[in-house]
Formats: sequence, C-alpha cells, structure tokens
Amino acid sequence: MTIGVSRGRFRLPFIVGANVIGFVYIAAILAVACCFLLVLNARLRRKVAGLVGRVRVLDGMVYVDELTRIGNLRMYVKEIAAAVSHTLRTSEPLTLLLLDVNEFKAINDEHGHQVGDEALRFIAERLFTSFRPTDTVCRIGGDEFAVIMRDCDLVGAQAATARFVSRLASSPLETDTGRIPIRVSIGGTALGVSRGRVSVGSVDIGPLLREAGFLDRVMTAMREAADRNLYAAKERKGEDHFPILIE
Repeated sequence: MTIGVSRGRFRLPFIVGANVIGFVYIAAILAVACCFLLVLNARLRRKVAGLVGRVRVLDGMVYVDELTRIGNLRMYVKEIAAAVSHTLRTSEPLTLLLLDVNEFKAINDEHGHQVGDEALRFIAERLFTSFRPTDTVCRIGGDEFAVIMRDCDLVGAQAATARFVSRLASSPLETDTGRIPIRVSIGGTALGVSRGRVSVGSVDIGPLLREAGFLDRVMTAMREAADRNLYAAKERKGEDHFPILIE
C-alpha cells in the first residue's frame, strides 16, 4: 500500500502488522511541512554526529604530544591516577619508569634543534615499540619520558627496560649529518600491595592512605622515588652509557 493523493490531501496508510486498518489524511501543505522537518531533522542529526566526532578527536589530541605523537603530561597524570587507583583496589603491581636523554643539550648544540627533535621522536618510537601494548608511554617534558606499567613488578620492568636499551644501543639515530648514538638514563620504582602493606619501593606508605587526598600523595611518592633513582642513575653515566636504577 502506497501513499496516495486525494483532493489536495495526502493519504497515509495506517498499518498494524501486515494489515492496513485505515488511512490518515493530511492536508498537502502540512504534509510538505512534515517532509521538510523530517529532512531538516536528518541533516541536523548528521551535523551533530559530525560535531561529536570532532569533539572526540580534539579530546584525544589533548593527550597527545605534538612532537613525538605519544602521550603527553596530561596523559601521564590521567593514566598514573587510574593505575594507582587500580593497584590499591586489586593489589596488582605497578611500576613507573622515568627516562631522560644523556647529553641532550650537547646534541642540540652540536647538531641543531631539528636533530634534537629527531632524537626525541626516535626515542619515543623505540619506547612505544619495545614495551607492552598495555604500557602507557608519555613524554612529560623536554627530554624526559615516563612509562607506566600496570600489572608489572620490578623484575618484569627490568627485563622490558633491558630489551629497550638493547634496541637503542644497537641502532644509532640516522641523520643527514651522520649516525648519532643516543644514550639514556632510567630510574624507576614500583607500587606494591602485599599482606596489607602498601609500599613504594621499599618504603611503607600505608600512613598516606589515611590522609585526605591520598591518591595524589601516592602518585607524588611514586614520582619522587622514580626521580631519585633516575638522578642516582645519572650519577653513574660516566661508567655506563645506559645507567639504570629500578627499585
């Protein structure tokens, strides 16, 4: 049964199941208005869907480092908060690694900032492809990077770090001015929950959990511990091209 026209009116079948039980007559001008509104509604829905998609893209871009295309500092803050909260709920281990480039200023001074940017992108790519897909890799400022490793203890983090360093050592950065070896220092720590004891590295942080804003305090404790280990590792860079201290 199709729509019919009778005496300037549109006749619409009223169907229940497979049966036509009657007709609805609509004045032609009203029918035209209804059709116009239906078309307009469809167009608006498409535009709204497009805008929602763009908002989602822009929201995602807020968490991406423009130079290296990995996570940025905002992504780090978001993900470390979620990871710490998850560990405190589930007791799954969590490891945080911090990394920065040895003699990065010298690379910039000798080869120029463009090559320095290439070095940062090079390290970001090696980090992203060397660690697990579930790990969050971020550039958190300058030549400093972070890796958030959920459900990973110190042993697992040390093994993953060794793979990354091996890849970095075996493949220097290729530039128009030649091959440049990239060296890094790495410090890390783990958040562990065992038998009611919560620790960052070997330090019991249980008292922090009784304070207001304990999540931020635990995040800060992890960052500070990883920072201490990073700088302790950098003190050894004269003896080791890739000093690592994860504990």
